[in-house]
Amino acid sequence: MVTDYQIVLEEKIDLLKNKTSQVFGTILQYNPDTQDGLMFQVNNNKKYRFIYFNNNEKNKILSISNNEEGWIKTKNFKKNAK
Repeated sequence: MVTDYQIVLEEKIDLLKNKTSQVFGTILQYNPDTQDGLMFQVNNNKKYRFIYFNNNEKNKILSISNNEEGWIKTKNFKKNAK
């Protein structure tokens, strides 16, 4: 029987400390035989992109944009009110 215990407080973790945007993605198409597919990603900066992924290769960004990461800004995404 345990009669003594101790609670140790840990330092609070700041998940957004690095100032990078959070990303949500969903797989639109997947082939289990070749382990490749198409993913749609959205970030919290109202941007989206499409990525082709393959188990044997580096992910390929299919969205065409001015930046190297393929993010496309849109006015159609709305942020939730806090």
